[in-house]
Amino acid sequence: MGGAQQNAHTTGNPKLIRLEPFTDGFWGRRVADHPHILVLPTWYPNSRRPDYAVFFRVQTKALQRAGATVGVIFPELREITDFGGLKSASRNHFQIEHESPDGYPVLRWHGWRIPKLHDISARIFLNAAQRLYQAYIAKYGRPDIILAHTAINAGWAAKEIAKSEGIPFVVVEHSTHFARGFYSAADLDRASQTFHAAKAVYAVSEPFSSLLSDRFGVTVKYAPNAIDTAFFAPDGHRLPFNFDRPARLGFVGTMDSKKGVDVLIRAVAQLDLSHGLELRLIGEGASQNSYRALAEELGIGAKVTFLGHARQTQVRDLMLWSDIFALPSRFETFGVVLIEALATGTTVIATRSGGPESIVTEPFLGQLVAAEDSTALAVAIKEELQNLVDAPTDLPKRRNAHIAERFGSDSRARAFLSGLKPYILKGSSS
Repeated sequence: MGGAQQNAHTTGNPKLIRLEPFTDGFWGRRVADHPHILVLPTWYPNSRRPDYAVFFRVQTKALQRAGATVGVIFPELREITDFGGLKSASRNHFQIEHESPDGYPVLRWHGWRIPKLHDISARIFLNAAQRLYQAYIAKYGRPDIILAHTAINAGWAAKEIAKSEGIPFVVVEHSTHFARGFYSAADLDRASQTFHAAKAVYAVSEPFSSLLSDRFGVTVKYAPNAIDTAFFAPDGHRLPFNFDRPARLGFVGTMDSKKGVDVLIRAVAQLDLSHGLELRLIGEGASQNSYRALAEELGIGAKVTFLGHARQTQVRDLMLWSDIFALPSRFETFGVVLIEALATGTTVIATRSGGPESIVTEPFLGQLVAAEDSTALAVAIKEELQNLVDAPTDLPKRRNAHIAERFGSDSRARAFLSGLKPYILKGSSS
């Protein structure tokens, strides 16, 4: 391909392939094809949680900007335990809803699922996806390819639709359940069927790609998540740090054991800074009250503020406020909040938990420490605060540029679409 960069190279794992961006010269020719991509996610932003899994929306918009025709079908299933009588039934009565808030069609099927009954829920998801697909093609035509996010349950549904319709599908895997052993034998069987039937399988970090490749015996390509680095950007008003004020530490994530908030609180309790430290946490979850109690027990309750659920603008503001952003996860397939924080110019400290190793790859970005080691985390926080004292003034902009190049939504969309080229059926859209 004249004018194109090499689009892939192998790593130490022969089944792991890293995708690299293509040159504008090659991409100019690719855009002219305008592939029709139907996105089928397991999660997607909704009216109750408009920022939930928002990176799927960001990436779909980027694919559209890159020249693709895109649409989304999403079986929006609420747990039956959330049933609230006639009001909730009126909003979720197995109806299909059409919308296009971002300039591309989104079809939702509003229904219910039964928690813990995974086989039944998978069947409900599949049935909803099949109905949505038929409604979609009746109005928007047949797609060239289906892009499914996570094998359980979107990938499995995409496999069944692709088989019956004779179109290709690819799957991007995001779920930590593989590393944590949370999937049932039936789920793992569905995942295996999905991965082996897909034209291509992607995972959002290199360690995760290796894990899936080794477990399922398939080639897994590395395709990280992406963000809008214009939205998450330095604001030019960051308060310098010089140990003459309380240090500012931020966290964003679910309040559960996976994210390691207890480790972070124990690390803060070990720090003795001359002007103190303030920790602010965004997120909700079942363990939030126990984390409050832990902070009080360790005598740092006054230093820790739980902010609860927040919108994206509030997440960005917390990252801009923070001197250091910490993500002490026990398991992490990627770590979108890390690239968001880095794009704002903030130093990050994360754990070697699967995903961060593909993000924090340079010393000027921050540090990685062992998971579940509060002492190592405390030491890293103190070291990075010291590094901030003499940090160059252009450091935030350098970090933003680095993230834009590696994880910016537009550059990743170009690379991803280029990688789809061999699998797209020409002229299949009606």
